[in-house]
Amino acid sequence: MPGQERWNNIVQSIKRILRMGRAQKYGTKTTHTGGRGGEMSGEICDPNGIGQHEPGAKLDSGKPDASLLGLFGLALLEVAKVGTIGAAKYTRGGWREVPDGFNRYTAAMLRHYLAEDREEIDDDTKMYHCAQVAWNALARLEYFMERKYNYEKDDSIILVNSIYDYDCSICGAPGCTAGRCREDSAAKESGPKS
Repeated sequence: MPGQERWNNIVQSIKRILRMGRAQKYGTKTTHTGGRGGEMSGEICDPNGIGQHEPGAKLDSGKPDASLLGLFGLALLEVAKVGTIGAAKYTRGGWREVPDGFNRYTAAMLRHYLAEDREEIDDDTKMYHCAQVAWNALARLEYFMERKYNYEKDDSIILVNSIYDYDCSICGAPGCTAGRCREDSAAKESGPKS
């Protein structure tokens, strides 16, 4: 009876889709005995219901879909141009070493954001202000995430209540934004002045 077989396949497909939906919603693993759409057992399945050890399986459920960034191709290219100009003006990756970088890139982001009302393109860099807002936002986010990661990694560091309570990355002193520790460090390395 071909109609009944087709109906059973549809029912099995719906059950598999519902199991996958529950697995994604609740963070559990969908399992089956093998073969596409088989009975439940102990094997882990990918988001398409393919068993972990079957050809074509990819266990990427719950992971960020970085391919979505491709939807912002034009915008990301403008942000890359801002980064390229900055690397030529200063140094590649030098922004990571800026004292009190989180607060300073926050200020730069807001300056460019506010400047958008007056002009579309920055007179200094000839770049779009909105692209500079995005670049500075990414720099802020990177500082924030590195700080969060480092705090979570090192149990000896006491978590601060706010990311605005900046601790110097060199000396660890709260609010050391004037580079005093760099100067002190350089003085110690060079020895006493004669």
